[in-house]
Amino acid sequence: MEKSSRLKKKYHKINVLLITLIIILSFSQFIDTKIWVTYYIRIINAITIGVLFIFNGLRNGCTKLQKDKKTFPKWSWWLLVIAGTWFLVVAFTKHGLLWNPPSKINEKIVFINIYVNHARGYQKRGYYIDNKGNIIKFDLSKEDNKYADMSNLLEYLEKQKNPTIDKTISTYELNKYYNYLNKINPNTKLIERSRGADMGGNAIYGVTYTSDGKTNFILIDEIGDWEHKNPDPYAEKITNWLRMSNDILKELTNEH
Repeated sequence: MEKSSRLKKKYHKINVLLITLIIILSFSQFIDTKIWVTYYIRIINAITIGVLFIFNGLRNGCTKLQKDKKTFPKWSWWLLVIAGTWFLVVAFTKHGLLWNPPSKINEKIVFINIYVNHARGYQKRGYYIDNKGNIIKFDLSKEDNKYADMSNLLEYLEKQKNPTIDKTISTYELNKYYNYLNKINPNTKLIERSRGADMGGNAIYGVTYTSDGKTNFILIDEIGDWEHKNPDPYAEKITNWLRMSNDILKELTNEH
């Protein structure tokens, strides 16, 4: 009896330790620190959750320390073991965290959103996201067609000195969608259709560098007078992120 009581106390201490660690790690991963730090925090957190679930599943499913067998039959604890195993799989398999490390972003600017309208006076404005997750607005409505070419526009934006940062997203979130950007099939044919007149065009571009240093502009999505939809699944993920799922970006992308 005394031995059983000591074991229960040890199990309780282990549980408290693991749960405390999970809480600390769960909050820590939302602090915008270096991307590799966030990456490893998520891995350790997944492993800790897996260990917690497996430990309690085996403890209650294979020992006599379970308090209420009527409420929690033994087979239910094996479900906890399965759940814990899944968390370990997430951390260690090729589809998990360890096999999807963050990439180094060489591009100064990663995503550009542009609104252009020639009706009732020339309008050209938008925002871009740089490689640090900074969101920076621009307005070139007074420049007429000076920066109509994407290469000229990118060069102008990259040369801006001390631009005003409107908002910021986490580097981990940026890296996730940067990886999606690099997985878009460059040969994907855009779906095009006419939607109306005088609405202008609201386009999202991704910027990538080729191995020989050339710049690629990937049209991810465009709405307005003409709609251009990139049906690649990774392009659709980025479109959903910029236009719908992220509250900060959704407001900026759809405000034109």
